[in-house]
Amino acid sequence: MRPRATLLLRRLLLGLVAHVAVAVFFTLRRPSAPTESDPSEAAEGTTIEDLAFDVFEEGERKVQLKARAMTGEEDGLQRFEGVEVTFPFEAQGKPSTATITA
Repeated sequence: MRPRATLLLRRLLLGLVAHVAVAVFFTLRRPSAPTESDPSEAAEGTTIEDLAFDVFEEGERKVQLKARAMTGEEDGLQRFEGVEVTFPFEAQGKPSTATITA
């Protein structure tokens, strides 16, 4: 009697493993459902206007970026229009500030 019970138990376990394997296969094979985009990302065709980003270090503003508009995002890079970047630098031992406008 014991070998018959062992054989039945083995078949049940093999069937369970087969069902789990099939379920995993179909789960991984199915394309994932589309997810909602991150609200911080601008959708194509969306424009955000009058932006300002400041980078602070030790309580002091180091870099300031102003943009007239953010027109989109591509490959993780943001696109801006009417950009003005102001940052500090030191020339000949004297601190100064530079501004780049594009």
